[in-house]
Parts: sequence; C-alpha cells; structure tokens
Amino acid sequence: MNRTRMLLLAAAGVLAGCNMFAPDSGQITLEAEYAARGTEVAAVRATATVQSERLAVTVEAGSTALGRAYAQTTRIAATLFALGTPFVDIRLITPPAPEELQSIEAGQGATGPTSLQVAPIVQPTIIGQGGAQGNATLGSTPDVQPVAIQSPDPALPALLDPVTAAAVGGDDCALAPVTAFDSAAAGVYVVATARSIGPANRLVARWLREGVEQVSYEWSPGFTIGQGCIWFYMPAAEVDFSPGNWTVQIDLDGVAGAPLAFSVAGMDAASGG
Repeated sequence: MNRTRMLLLAAAGVLAGCNMFAPDSGQITLEAEYAARGTEVAAVRATATVQSERLAVTVEAGSTALGRAYAQTTRIAATLFALGTPFVDIRLITPPAPEELQSIEAGQGATGPTSLQVAPIVQPTIIGQGGAQGNATLGSTPDVQPVAIQSPDPALPALLDPVTAAAVGGDDCALAPVTAFDSAAAGVYVVATARSIGPANRLVARWLREGVEQVSYEWSPGFTIGQGCIWFYMPAAEVDFSPGNWTVQIDLDGVAGAPLAFSVAGMDAASGG
C-alpha cells in the first residue's frame, strides 16, 4: 500500500510540473483580444481607403467642372464685347465653387484629405524669352475681323484689333494673323494697335489653356505711342504648350481685354494624319 501511495504522489508531482509550463489564462485572453482588435483595425483601414478614393473622384469631378466654368466665363466676356459692351469685369461673371465642394475643402463631413485642388486662374511670373514690343510706326493693318477694347474718347488709351500670329514684321505688326498652331510651333504672338498709350499705362497679356492661366507678361512703354502696333510673345518653351483650346487677352490699366481664341493641335492632327 505504501508503494501505491508513492506512485500516486509521483504522478501528482508530474502533473503539477506539466501545469507549470501551460500558458496563463490571462495571457490567452490578451492574445484573443489583440487578434480581435487587429481585425477591427484592418476593417477600418479598408473603409477609409474606399472613402478616400470616393473623395478623390469627387475632387477630380469638381476640378473639371470649375475648369469648364472658367472657360464659359471667357466665352461670356467675348460675347459681351461682340455685342458692344465697352468694358467687362470678368470677376462679376466668374462662378464660385459649388457648396458641396466648398464643404469638402473646409473638411466638413468628410474623412481623409481635406485639401481641394481646383483649377484657379493663377498668375505666375515667367522670366525668359517672352515679352512685349511697340517701338515702330504704324504700318499696314491686316484685314481681319476686329475684336477691340473700345474707348468712347479717341484721346483715351485704347487697344484695337488684337490678332494672334506666328511672326511680326519690322513695323511690329502681324505678318499673317492665324488662329491655329501646332504643338511644334516656336511660340505665339498677340498683336494689337495701341492708341494714346504712354509710360503711365500698364498692359498685361494673359495666356490661358482650357480656361486656366498659364503665364502672364506685364509691360509699360518707355515712350508715348500715338498709334502703332505692339505685341506680346509667348515662347512655347516657357509653358506647357499642349494641344487644346487657348485664349489670350490684353488688360489695359486693370481693365480686361476681349479674350482672343486660338487652338493648338498635335503634329498628327495638324498634318491631317
């Protein structure tokens, strides 16, 4: 019987020793909770990714809509000039961003990125080959359809008959007005007849593609131009000279000029291939 008791005690000791190496119940609970929290985090990340992608699509659609709105503003201004409106302030016909896009920009009711990048009219300053010219007497004026910044008083500063061209002559007037260029062109001139323009006047040429300003050049003559041609030149190398619908307008002393439309086509389209 003593031997039986000794065997039972030995077996109990072995079982007790095995139990020492078993995991603690608290540790098992923590590991299970950690696994559950990991699953929740993965689910939250997946949901955030979907919401972020939806927001990006909304932002892109809003940017496209605003770009079209700015282009429409340009066309409205051109129509008003064609109907005889002497001065047009484009700020009065530029639409604001839709309310839902403004709320996204302000970070209201959205998760993920809160910075809305729309297509504003920017005004970068480019220093390079671009510039302006107006130091020759008036030569022959090309026979083109005029789009003018008209002034009721002939003695007041004015810009008349703006055109786009690939080159200018020695009199600073356009050699051959054109409205279609290919993407391999060296650049584009905008030429106008200046009347009663002097050093106190400020001229700014703004170049836009699909309603978004790409570059602007500012110039004031160092002399008085009674009547003569002036020009601004936009080198293709200074901007993203991509195919599309372009406009250029010359502002005179802060008053926006009539937008002048021209197009840029790829080499294949220009050659008809």
